[in-house]
Amino acid sequence: MSQPPFPQSQNPQYQNQPYQQVPGQPYPPQPPMKPRKKWYKRPWVWVVTVIVIIAFAANGGGNKGAKVTAGSTASQAPAAASSPLATTPVQASTQAVAPAAKQEEKLAGLNEAVDAGDLQYTVTKVQKGVSKVGSDYLNQSAQGQYVLVSVNVKNTGKSSKTFDSNLVKLYDKDAIEYSSDSTAEIYANDQNHTFLEQVNPGNTVKGLLVFDIPKDVQPTQLGVRGGMFGAEKKISLS
Repeated sequence: MSQPPFPQSQNPQYQNQPYQQVPGQPYPPQPPMKPRKKWYKRPWVWVVTVIVIIAFAANGGGNKGAKVTAGSTASQAPAAASSPLATTPVQASTQAVAPAAKQEEKLAGLNEAVDAGDLQYTVTKVQKGVSKVGSDYLNQSAQGQYVLVSVNVKNTGKSSKTFDSNLVKLYDKDAIEYSSDSTAEIYANDQNHTFLEQVNPGNTVKGLLVFDIPKDVQPTQLGVRGGMFGAEKKISLS
């Protein structure tokens, strides 16, 4: 029995070749497929790559220049700082600031007015080693020693102020803080409640602040405030 004719292949490579039937194979052999090109060999890949490179170069050129400028400035800074010419002004400025800092650390002493808020303090006298304050009949003895500080307090504000001796603290050389003895102050000021009266603007009260401290302690500074939450100013007692 003759085989039916099979349509001739459309591939020119096989148009003129006679058809040969292989036993057990009803159809003619298919032509081998050409291998597909790898993705990076395709033309559109290279076109896209070139476009991306051009766009990156156009947008990144300015930023790159800025980075180079910043880097060059930063690299010049250490060199300038390390040069002898750059060190000289820095040393001069440090030497100029040092005396100013020492002046700020210098504390006011006796008979020097110190402003703390709206209150101005002037310490006029300091007595150490006092064992008793008051009269022969009304008095109080110290647990250690009394330190009596004569002080003038002036109201420099625009409204009346009530001065309280709790606004004042005593300090020794180790910065240990001592509070005033309000009861002993009553005896030391001859039963006069000077430190609890209101002081009008421009007026001044005078009196003795009394501190009960150990006998072997030497007072060095007085801390004063213009109010309970005001900044503390120091006065030297030495």
